[in-house]
Amino acid sequence: MMEPCKIRLTEEEKSIIRTLGHSRLTEEYLSHWLNRHDYVQINAPAALISMEARGFYEAVLCIAALGGLPHVKK
Repeated sequence: MMEPCKIRLTEEEKSIIRTLGHSRLTEEYLSHWLNRHDYVQINAPAALISMEARGFYEAVLCIAALGGLPHVKK
């Protein structure tokens, strides 16, 4: 069986994640959970957390595709 490709956050993605400033969905959290491959039947909590991380990451990818967050100031 082939090993899934590991997701590595780019500097732009990390910047967007920091700018969004979610208290739990940080660079480190996403880096860990994006690369988990749990099955709901075997480890439902881990699979659901991984799905949440992937959903947030998909939003980060969409923001990056739109040119980042130039209008957000912290």
